Amino acid sequence: MMEWYNLQKCRTFVVFIFFVLVSSSGIAQYFNNGQERFGIQWKKIETGNFEVIYPEAFENKAFEVANILEQSYRATSKSLHRIPKKVSVVLHTETVKSNAFLGWAPSRIEMYTTPHQEIYAQDWLEQLAIHEYRHMVQLNKLESEMPKLLRWIFGEHAAALLTAAYLPFWFIEGDAVSTETALSSSGRGRYPDFHRESKALMVENGRYSYDKAYLGSYKHFVPNYYKLGYFMVGQSRLQFGKDLWSNVLSTVARKPLSFNAFDRGLKTEIGMNKIQLYNTVFLGLEKRWKQADKQFDVSFFDTINCHSDTYVNYRYVQQISDSAYVAYRTSLDDVPRFVLITKHGKEKVLYTPGILFKASASARNQFIVWTEHKPNLRWEHTDKTLLRIFNYERRKLFEYHFHSKIFAPVLSPDQKTIAAIEADNRYRFFIVLINAETGEIIHRVETPGNAYPMTPTWADDGSSLFMILLQNNQKTLAQYLPKGEIFSNILPHCNWEISDPVVHKGLVYFVGADNETDQLFAFDMEKKQLYKTITTRFGLDAPSLFHNKLTFSFYTANGFKVGSVVTDSLRFTPVKTDSIKNHFPIANALAEQENELLKFSPYKNNGYVAEKYRQLPNLINIHSWAPVAIDPYRYRVHPGISFFSQNMLSTSEIVGGYRYKTDTKQGEFYLNFRYMGWFPVFNFEITNGNRESSYRQINQYINNFGQTVRTDTVKQYFNWNHTALSAQMSVPLNFSKGRYYRLVRPRFNYWLNNMANMKNQPDKYPLGVYHAFDTGIYAYHIMRSSKQDLLPNFGILADISFQKTLPGAIDLGALFAATGWLYLPGVMPNHGLSVYAGYQQKQNGQFSFADRVRYPRGHQSILNNQLTTMAFDYHLPLWYPDINLGRWLYFKRFKTTLFYDWAEFTGISNDGQNYYLYKGQMQSAGFELSSDLHALRFIAPLEIGFRYAYLFDNQAYNYKVDFLFNISFSF
Repeated sequence: MMEWYNLQKCRTFVVFIFFVLVSSSGIAQYFNNGQERFGIQWKKIETGNFEVIYPEAFENKAFEVANILEQSYRATSKSLHRIPKKVSVVLHTETVKSNAFLGWAPSRIEMYTTPHQEIYAQDWLEQLAIHEYRHMVQLNKLESEMPKLLRWIFGEHAAALLTAAYLPFWFIEGDAVSTETALSSSGRGRYPDFHRESKALMVENGRYSYDKAYLGSYKHFVPNYYKLGYFMVGQSRLQFGKDLWSNVLSTVARKPLSFNAFDRGLKTEIGMNKIQLYNTVFLGLEKRWKQADKQFDVSFFDTINCHSDTYVNYRYVQQISDSAYVAYRTSLDDVPRFVLITKHGKEKVLYTPGILFKASASARNQFIVWTEHKPNLRWEHTDKTLLRIFNYERRKLFEYHFHSKIFAPVLSPDQKTIAAIEADNRYRFFIVLINAETGEIIHRVETPGNAYPMTPTWADDGSSLFMILLQNNQKTLAQYLPKGEIFSNILPHCNWEISDPVVHKGLVYFVGADNETDQLFAFDMEKKQLYKTITTRFGLDAPSLFHNKLTFSFYTANGFKVGSVVTDSLRFTPVKTDSIKNHFPIANALAEQENELLKFSPYKNNGYVAEKYRQLPNLINIHSWAPVAIDPYRYRVHPGISFFSQNMLSTSEIVGGYRYKTDTKQGEFYLNFRYMGWFPVFNFEITNGNRESSYRQINQYINNFGQTVRTDTVKQYFNWNHTALSAQMSVPLNFSKGRYYRLVRPRFNYWLNNMANMKNQPDKYPLGVYHAFDTGIYAYHIMRSSKQDLLPNFGILADISFQKTLPGAIDLGALFAATGWLYLPGVMPNHGLSVYAGYQQKQNGQFSFADRVRYPRGHQSILNNQLTTMAFDYHLPLWYPDINLGRWLYFKRFKTTLFYDWAEFTGISNDGQNYYLYKGQMQSAGFELSSDLHALRFIAPLEIGFRYAYLFDNQAYNYKVDFLFNISFSF
């Protein structure tokens, strides 16, 4: 039996190696999420605890953001007993994305300021401030309580590594969601659609295993770890006290070399590990939800016979005739599409759009109208919305581009005008009317008090609009008359989650929260009376009307299905807004624990001063270092040391240090600098170190008569000092649109090498400077894929390059290479066929450039001056087991690839006297068998397997077996 001390040493070694691996991913985790357009004038506001960096045009709102952050500072930190150090907050104001994130290294908060159409009853900037700052509190708690030695060794990486290595993502996000809920009168914990997936799953299908609930599945739909985390963190705080997670984080910070520090902290506090806690929490929730389901009075309505045996969502449903419906369908095995559904459940694909914005699609008669994401040609944070109208009867598509952000379009009854929500880059909101034939904005009005408008709809006669207005963290149902530009509230402002109004014969139907579930309500405009009309088990969504038929989506464990009912048969139950059951047990209990409701006061001048943010002095920001040499761009780790710099605007990155390459036994200093603030991207790299190589020297021994009496072959070593400099310019041009991702990246690369101080080199071995250039273009046109697809159903990739040596000490000749991939669908859903082709031609000098095309699998490279190669791969899934082997491995999918490779080559050789041309072919065929899995319950998925290749006509060996391994950090 191994002694405890030796076991601890093994554990420490394993954890250290894990840190190294995670840190190589962690470099990508600083996330460089892109840049704003060149030319923005940046400014900053310094407060006591924050540095707010923002575009100049956003200045008025930036002061409010600074005020919100300061007001949430202490309350957000209280339950973790940690007040963080000062933090930078970067505001992205020109993007249509609605999000935010905490960058781990360098530590900062980035906020995308445009709200989406499904936000709950809280100001968007307040939501982001509470949620993201809670992440900063988590990170700073680990940093403040970990051994100082770790901070000295790793810099800001230290806390990031502990977070990645030990904290489940469900905890990281669940704790933030619990905090945003506990400190406000809203939050996702009080949003019914945040509950419905977990509730439906528990009631209809029962609990998944912990591994499946956390790590997901390709076979079944699994709610994301935000939702898992809220129930885990929130319910456990109620059962075991609000200090539970603060104490667990302290254990993780103080025991950084413990293999299971998170579980150790839980065991110490509550006597359970995370799996036992999961079973305890969801057993209680399952019982409560099943009991409530038994008592639920479900309304009668007709169900359209859509697919029910697999997880499929039908959203934004509109009846268009007595027997047909249009819906937006999403599923695990297909890309999102607009489909036509008959009353018997038969489907026909109408159109495949791009990435839709939330609640931003509708249909009327033969038209579907929606807005989707349209990337900017170069700048990731200057993207736009694309308004599209599709006439599916005539198969004609109309597209309109706008400089502002357009959401939630809805076509008027006469089909001539589109009403939509507009947001600008200064956090101002408008109702706009757009000419449906020309795309011209013909009417624009700012909402009263800059209330945020949501999910508008037209009145029956097209004379007015009805919508939800969010203001001062309360929602109301409102009416807008364009002729007089008059807004009027129909319901009082209150903290009630409402959405999706639709109007019919003086009644305004809308979705409202009731008893943790979204149900359908109606307001009688003449009688001024509110009614409850339709109740479903797990909630409904996006009602629409066709004559006297009301259609909607209702949720089940297998996704949103289509329901329909005649309005005359509805049961109307009078209710009052103050009698609506808006009770969320976990949320209410969390609020009692915190005993502090954040009510953000209007901005007042607190002495904050806006200053110009100077980019040049802030270009270098060294935030972390490591006792190993990490190359984040090539995902390589070597013995050595390294340091890392990234500025707050993510336009500049520097990685440098010293590395020792164990494979070649060479050490070198290196420095890499990338600048992404201009239209082209520039990358400079310099390395310097001693190199060593060898050659075989033939020694002949001659006697006194001139005869050779002995010949020896001696391996001679020689070394030199090598300095390499490279400079690359590339221009990533994003032409993505609709269902296709498109990129064109031209590049030009120059590199220079200097070989000096050489000792013991062979005769006539060149010394001095040699340099070359590489120019080329990389491009792709690829269709979006579904979750279960192994390859895109269609795609083309191409990479063309030309390399040539410039005059110098060494001549490498020239190389032209072209490679391409073609993706096609397989014979069954989610199967895929890929075809690879490559061609290269060399003009060899003293030496030659490295090959740019791949060889048939199993074969080794060969000297050549011309190489043509092709490969055919057929990919297919085999099994979706969703099984785990304890804590060690969780298998989600097994798959295989059948392949055939072929290559033909020519080359020139010499026998010491004459040159001759040789030709040859290579062929191989075989299969790959691999699994998509997770190890040690780590969130990043692995692919592990093997390849068997049979080599045709190979004289040395006729088969080759290779081990396959890949890890993805794009989860």
